Amino acid sequence: MLDLNILRDRGARTLSELNLNYRSSRLSKTKFAAGKLRAGDRVPDITVACDAPTSAAVPIYTILDPSRFTLLDTAHTPAGVSDSGWPSFVRVVRVRAAEDTQNKQAFVESFGSEGGIFGVRPDAYLGFTGHIDDEAQLRKWFDEHFHI
Repeated sequence: MLDLNILRDRGARTLSELNLNYRSSRLSKTKFAAGKLRAGDRVPDITVACDAPTSAAVPIYTILDPSRFTLLDTAHTPAGVSDSGWPSFVRVVRVRAAEDTQNKQAFVESFGSEGGIFGVRPDAYLGFTGHIDDEAQLRKWFDEHFHI
């Protein structure tokens, strides 16, 4: 017999569209993925630490902007994503795992432990995922779709 809790959970995820993804969309490009996130997936609701405007741990949705793209840089190296040369509708934010165990585990499961770049669309879905060395591919993706 089917467990009613499983049925209820599946129904809630379906109705809330948490299971929705756009992985097969032509606007989704997964160049590299160290974690479970792929282009077309919704950014998970986790707490992250970010470099700007403060180094405090914040819910990731507070740093995403519904009026422009957000590039999440998880590398934290000088060779990370360049802040310059992007159009005004793109913002670069450096994020890392929050220190608490639960969010750290969720961050690594989602984004991986290697440096990556994640192009987050204004609707909080990933348009591009890549290794930190894939900035040129990310710029090409933006140019192909948004003619920057």
